[in-house]
Amino acid sequence: MKHPLGYFGARVIITLASVLKNKDAKFDAAGACNGGGGGASAVIIERV
Repeated sequence: MKHPLGYFGARVIITLASVLKNKDAKFDAAGACNGGGGGASAVIIERV
């Protein structure tokens, strides 16, 4: 991926899914600053 934030988002989802599997968890969450005072993003995933 060319854009750092786009890469970061994909990496976070893959890491969260891995943590859910390895820890046998039901939910996981992560957040990221968008930089430059533009705000922040968060993602919560659920293992079903």
